[in-house]
Amino acid sequence: MTLKNACSILLALFLGLALTQGTLAKDDTDPAPSRADRVAKRATHHIKSLAKRGCRHSQKTADRCANAIEGLLENGNADRAAQVAQRSKQRISRKANAVTKRIEKISGRCTKFLAKQEATEQADAVSQASQEAVGKIGQCANDAVAAIDAALGSAGGPGGPGDGQ
Repeated sequence: MTLKNACSILLALFLGLALTQGTLAKDDTDPAPSRADRVAKRATHHIKSLAKRGCRHSQKTADRCANAIEGLLENGNADRAAQVAQRSKQRISRKANAVTKRIEKISGRCTKFLAKQEATEQADAVSQASQEAVGKIGQCANDAVAAIDAALGSAGGPGGPGDGQ
């Protein structure tokens, strides 16, 4: 028997032992998550993802609007800047409402399923995640509208509506 063959055999024995010990330990200590746990985890992840995308939409809409307002005000088109601001605020509001409705629908369906499965702890976690997400979306929309208002007001110059005087 050569050294090369001996190393190969020892490596195979070691790997076999490690794999066997790992699978036995996994069966004893790591039970598979229940269906209710998987459903709650998936719903919570989806809710948080929707909230994140909704906030990103509000922020990007506000940023684009602020840039457009700045250019319009530099060119003396205050009326057009006000129209752009109003349309952007409406777009933010519509998107926030749509995302909120979608989150509430997902949360309602999931909690109904979890209630049938008698998984009240998971249902409460999904409901809590839903409430937090809806609050986050509302706050992001309010921040975006405030940024648009600030862009519209701050470009008025000294003594203008954004000057605070």
